[in-house]
Amino acid sequence: RCLSDWSSDVCSSDLGNVYALLSLMFLNASRFNARQDVEGNLLTMPEQDRSFWDKQMQGIGLWYLQQATQNGDLSIYHILATISANYCIAPDYESTDWKNILSLYDSLIQLDSSPIVLLNRAISLSKVHGAESALDELDRIKDNSSMKSYHLFYSTQAEFFNQLNDTENAILSLERAILLAPLPAEKDLLEKKKRSLEKKS
Repeated sequence: RCLSDWSSDVCSSDLGNVYALLSLMFLNASRFNARQDVEGNLLTMPEQDRSFWDKQMQGIGLWYLQQATQNGDLSIYHILATISANYCIAPDYESTDWKNILSLYDSLIQLDSSPIVLLNRAISLSKVHGAESALDELDRIKDNSSMKSYHLFYSTQAEFFNQLNDTENAILSLERAILLAPLPAEKDLLEKKKRSLEKKS
């Protein structure tokens, strides 16, 4: 049996994936309004005012996630949506359940062990086991061609170096990230971080 109220028919057996994808889209979109300040500068998640997160969109996303899991299906979309839900339900950044998020990434890499997934997993790993362990994980993907040209690899690496008080290497990584960043707003954010580190050195 198929549903035909989409542009192309969706079979009921695929509904779990459809709901999971919709959940992911709504949950991610619910945080968009908080990602820039009034001057258009990008804000990191710890800097965001969560009162600007769209609670209605989050509610829709969580409802779709509930529907997606009713048949016991598990896909990449299910795991990514659940990771996003963990961010959304935390009342503040410090309350984020990083252990649960790391566990979800451990499940995700069984389905998708791409460098971008390993990069994102390293962030949660740093929160649970520390920056040194996270840097070791980055070493596994640093020679991948997609990571060599990806500014977020180097900005993440810089953050881990900074957590270890290795300011020199943090600045070097930020310089590489600035060079590779495609958008002016991203370059501005990275330049701001670099200036902050230079004041420490």
